[in-house]
Amino acid sequence: MKNIFSKLSALLILGAICVFGTSAITEASVVVLDPGHGNGAITAPGAAVDPYYEAQMTLAVANQVKAELEAAGITVYLTRDNNNTDLSLADRAAVAKADGADILISIHFNVSGPHDKSGCVVFASALGGNNSLVGIQLGNSILAQTTALGYVNKGVLGKLGSQGDYYGIIRYGTAQGIPTIILEQCYIDNLTDRAVLASTGLSAAAHADAVGIINYLRTAGLV
Repeated sequence: MKNIFSKLSALLILGAICVFGTSAITEASVVVLDPGHGNGAITAPGAAVDPYYEAQMTLAVANQVKAELEAAGITVYLTRDNNNTDLSLADRAAVAKADGADILISIHFNVSGPHDKSGCVVFASALGGNNSLVGIQLGNSILAQTTALGYVNKGVLGKLGSQGDYYGIIRYGTAQGIPTIILEQCYIDNLTDRAVLASTGLSAAAHADAVGIINYLRTAGLV
């Protein structure tokens, strides 16, 4: 996914911390992981830079994160469990709602046109309130772990569009009352990120995500 960072959105997210404080965090007992992309008429396969293919990678990461979270006693569901599932972004949010999600995390890998961007970035709601606050805290907890692997920390950002939040999964997820983030693991077309990925492995990225999620939930007193 190509990202255009919005300073205005970032300021709105940061403002949410000041306005709502840490008391805005709600109890979370169910985590839904959305392995980005897939295959079908609706779902594009995502970024592809041989030997890395986004749809396959996001599913592999999600499966490992699910296993690690469940080992920690957390209830976890996936929006898709194979690469042939054809779900729209609205469908994914609806699945998360049906599963009773308290948090929805959409996992992705990035590419950029000029192939000069690197690092791990998280997107959260830019509209403020509890959805933004949870996204900031959860995102920063994950980024603390991915940074330790060697990926540049690009921060927790937001972006506004004509319909509110620019990114559909965030827009649809928050409309369902679910704090939703997009986790862009790294840029698979960037030599620096590819070197980190090759040396640490996809499993290490998944483990970092899982630890970040668990740390957030523990800090919030939810596990």
